[in-house]
Amino acid sequence: MQESKPIWELTESEFTERLLPAVLAIKQELFEKGLPVSYIDTTCCESEFHFVNEYADGSKHLIHFNIYTRKESVVRVLNG
Repeated sequence: MQESKPIWELTESEFTERLLPAVLAIKQELFEKGLPVSYIDTTCCESEFHFVNEYADGSKHLIHFNIYTRKESVVRVLNG
């Protein structure tokens, strides 16, 4: 099994080839479930992303998603 490396160490071609299709598919799945995504935080390791939805009151939903296990956990972060 290939060792996961931080996303910031991936070349553009590695990211495009290996991860972008999966990330976009997950974003679409979340949208269809009624969970729109404001932005995607890619500071985790290669296989994990935070899909973030920001609300007008400043609170956020962070959807921590592992693209290989397809496990997600949702955290609501309140502003202040």
